[in-house]
Amino acid sequence: MLTSSFSQVDGIGLARERALWRAGIRRWDDLLEQVKASTESLAGLRSGHLHRLVEEIQQDKTALLNQDFGFFCKRLKRRDHWKLYRHFPDKFAFLDIETTGLDRHLNRITSIAMLGPGERGASLFVEGFNLNDFPAAFRSVDMVVTFAGAGFDLPFLAARFPGLRIPEGCCDLLWLGKHLGLRGGLKRIEAVLGLSRPEEAEGLSGLDAVALWHRWEKEGDVASLKRLLLYNLVDTVNLKPLLVKFINLMVEKHDQLDIEKLREPQAWTGETSSIGKIFKLT
Repeated sequence: MLTSSFSQVDGIGLARERALWRAGIRRWDDLLEQVKASTESLAGLRSGHLHRLVEEIQQDKTALLNQDFGFFCKRLKRRDHWKLYRHFPDKFAFLDIETTGLDRHLNRITSIAMLGPGERGASLFVEGFNLNDFPAAFRSVDMVVTFAGAGFDLPFLAARFPGLRIPEGCCDLLWLGKHLGLRGGLKRIEAVLGLSRPEEAEGLSGLDAVALWHRWEKEGDVASLKRLLLYNLVDTVNLKPLLVKFINLMVEKHDQLDIEKLREPQAWTGETSSIGKIFKLT
């Protein structure tokens, strides 16, 4: 929905954006064509506002033509970063962390799972193994997708890795879900939208993840560690189909824009036996 977005322009709020859509200005090109055809005001915009709108939308068109992802990360409010996925899918990385508790100053990160960006597959970074390799891998990420990560995962990572580069692009699906009327935790929303989980991860919670880590740390129980890592991976990989489902729900919500839905990727289907393909416990 990027090319139907006008609210990034100063003075154009969501109400004015909807007024433009009702006036038949559903794309950037619609605006530029109507301005060429008529000098009259559009959707109640005064000439000064209209001139600025046209000028900034022309800049947006140029940036999109040049595939200037960084421009749009700064240009759009974080609540709208999801709009970039259709045009820049390879820039998106999906991330989730597991910890020993909720306090980033007292508790520890036990594992980090990341999917992407681009064709880069799933990665795991685990305490006692390769956790300190994470900052180097994260350095190339320009857009990170999380669920509640703005208030939890990213501050936790910043505390664990001082000086860590947090990308300009951040898409927190918790807030996009709330905008769509989908409230609750990740697992509840997955269930509502029909996203499945492998049997070994079904029913696990954050508290279970803490218990699994303690079992590994105190007893050396490899099966518990593998199950924890599976849980972390599922939480991460399922963010991609969840994002696409949210985007398609936004398309449905604004069906007057006549935007094609995206193809939805599959949820994670692997069990603990697949962990060895991603992470070596050596």
